[in-house]
Amino acid sequence: MTALAYVALGVLLPGFAWSTSLRADVSAVEDVLLKPSTWSIYPPPPLPPRFLIVSSPAERMVSYSQIGDDYRAVRGLVKPLIKGVSSPKGLAFDRRHNRLFVADPGLRRIRAWQLYLERCFTPAEKAGLLGAAVSDPFTTDAAEGPGRCDLPWVLHASQEVTVVSDVSSEWVSLDQKGNLYYSDSERKSVNKIDAWLLLNLVHGEITPAELKRRNAARSSKSLEKQGKEAMEVKSQLKSLAHSTEVLGNMAFGSHDDDTSILELFQAQDSQHVATPAGVASDGVQVYWANQDHGLQHGSVATGFVSGSLPSSKLATESASTFGIAATSNMVLFSNGAGVYGVPKFGGGNATAMNEGFVIARGLAWDGSGTVFVADEGASTVYAMPCGVLVAQPLQPVLQMHGAFGLALVQPTDPLVSARSAAADPTFPLWVAISAVWAAVWMS
Repeated sequence: MTALAYVALGVLLPGFAWSTSLRADVSAVEDVLLKPSTWSIYPPPPLPPRFLIVSSPAERMVSYSQIGDDYRAVRGLVKPLIKGVSSPKGLAFDRRHNRLFVADPGLRRIRAWQLYLERCFTPAEKAGLLGAAVSDPFTTDAAEGPGRCDLPWVLHASQEVTVVSDVSSEWVSLDQKGNLYYSDSERKSVNKIDAWLLLNLVHGEITPAELKRRNAARSSKSLEKQGKEAMEVKSQLKSLAHSTEVLGNMAFGSHDDDTSILELFQAQDSQHVATPAGVASDGVQVYWANQDHGLQHGSVATGFVSGSLPSSKLATESASTFGIAATSNMVLFSNGAGVYGVPKFGGGNATAMNEGFVIARGLAWDGSGTVFVADEGASTVYAMPCGVLVAQPLQPVLQMHGAFGLALVQPTDPLVSARSAAADPTFPLWVAISAVWAAVWMS
């Protein structure tokens, strides 16, 4: 082997080791589960811009589609992700741990599945017959049946676990910190599960049977009472240790509450809760829709995620409201026939963004200027601009019978954004082998 070949090995193979160790580090922290299927000498195909996950209680299924830059399903394909569920409705995707949460009122549960991407190799690719000139080998694959590669990337769900049981919930959401929110139509409450507790539930450290419920409003009053007691005790210098203990409980809560679902707002304590439906949070405030008595209690209402301060109305557009999405500056909500928007800060009169739906249900904001809307009645998912509060056009994205809940896996999510070495560990090896072979041949 010549000096040039040794140089190539010295430069490229450490890079290969760094790439694979980086993927391991990312996997440990972010649970990136991009599985390398069968070994391939070819570089991985580009990842899709986004995946849209759709639930259908009518089909008893959760499906997904790869959405292109034109905001349409690639090749019109909608592929099954989770089959045999009872009545899947609300969806929420945890981007930090690649986990999908599904509200299933049919089973009275909120469940979670781990998601991962996997390469799908065509017969030609498996046989090593692909050449660099083939721009899209998936159009040349004539194989039929379950082994056919319709698309280069396949989304899978595994490791099902029940997070909350015996709950009447159709809607779930997550904030950027990983806290889970859900509405309970029987208890007429808006609820929160802290991120650390959620992880313990997912990993089986805590079971749903061990969960308790704590009312935020009553806890706040109790802490206020304890605070006054602590101040009195401290002012009288009777027991500095006791006052310190009480103040500590005020700041951090007691250990007994560590496994509690926090009922942020409940109908019996808040005048802005009727029968809550869709729920969303930006990590500071939580927003919910009321599916009945919206004119009196608020079509959309909001309160702080601590639940310790009073709630308020944002809009009183309609008596029944279902899905909801909070963008950076507005709250969007559906009432069946239309999707409306209201300023996020202060509320006010709602603007009709589009009133051309049959039964608009779940909403999913893409983090930029588009919201996806599931129309259960039309069995269609639409994309709609949402940058400003004016009437907006609709674009069909995909067809799915009884589409209800939506969740997005974005390009910035670890599941999708782990490209090159993280997306396909064979890619650095392919580069290294090619470079070494070229160096040897040139010598």
